[in-house]
Amino acid sequence: MKWLPVQILFLILLLVTKASSVIAQDTNVLFGSILTDIRARSGSDLKCGILGNTPRMSIPASVGTSQYEGFDVDICRAIAAAISGDATAVNFVVVPLDQRNAYIKNRVIDILSAQTTWNFARDFGEDWSATFGPIVFYDQQDILVRVGRNLETTNDLSGETICVAASGTTSIQNIEIATRELEPPVNIPLDYTSTESAWEAFQNDECDGFTSDSTVLIGNLSVLSQNEQAQYQLMGIELSEEPLAPATHQGDQQFADIARTVIYGLYTAEALGISRTTVGTYITNIENGTQTNPDIIQFLGKNDNDNTITIGERLGLQSDFMVSVISRVGNYADIYNEHFANIPGMERDRNRLWIDGGLLYAPPWR
Repeated sequence: MKWLPVQILFLILLLVTKASSVIAQDTNVLFGSILTDIRARSGSDLKCGILGNTPRMSIPASVGTSQYEGFDVDICRAIAAAISGDATAVNFVVVPLDQRNAYIKNRVIDILSAQTTWNFARDFGEDWSATFGPIVFYDQQDILVRVGRNLETTNDLSGETICVAASGTTSIQNIEIATRELEPPVNIPLDYTSTESAWEAFQNDECDGFTSDSTVLIGNLSVLSQNEQAQYQLMGIELSEEPLAPATHQGDQQFADIARTVIYGLYTAEALGISRTTVGTYITNIENGTQTNPDIIQFLGKNDNDNTITIGERLGLQSDFMVSVISRVGNYADIYNEHFANIPGMERDRNRLWIDGGLLYAPPWR
């Protein structure tokens, strides 16, 4: 068959159209609608899922208010500041412990910042459909007991009753594995559906110990009086590692990139010495020409005169989005110290920057 020029042109147009369709489909997979949805809302509010019942992590700022405070809360505030320039543009949604996966999978929330351990089952599982961000807190599971009970090792727990949230968390699996060979076995009631109810049961002498992440145990202790705190002690047993990370809906790579970049930005800001109290000085010095460090200039998004696409622009944000984050929320150290400074048992340890002997590390800001 002899092809005529018009037929060849038609074939080329057909192939180009199909290729464009495939690219568009791929784009829809990689770049979802979460950022667009946020900006379409009144106030451009970010929907942030929190537990809302753990002191130091997420708890009402005052009785009867819809405002919250805590480490998890500030992670969401930082992302909101990056998107809209307003750290208060957040709608906090209290998520039941055993429904965290459903809230993120069904897009009830934009991001989950709820003391959630990142593990492979959750990352790959269809019942989550989540993309986890960087680890924001290296936690561990421990056991809280009463002083004077002589409970010091796992073997001492034989025959004891340990309260634990029975659903929606890995804590019950971890205590079962750690004590599986004890005889008589540890009694683990399945009556408590939340860490809050397990904590109350422990305080009411319904069990000999209470196990959860250290942030939960120490957070609950921190709001007690000194006399009450003196009645309890941590066993210091690391039942498991608990790397806590926020999660976004799987399939929206753009929004996952935004969350990830903001969190890495918190680490980078601390490494560069840019904090909530100093960021204004850095901006002034860049503008008057006395700050010439290219890493700092690029990080703060002030390199838009060199005709390169900034990281902010690649994400669909303002070039200086990290200025909004740091000035309104702070760097990682600002957030950590705001909620954990001078709290016994909450020294930074593994949650220091790598240059200070910790595990927090961000890729180069380029």
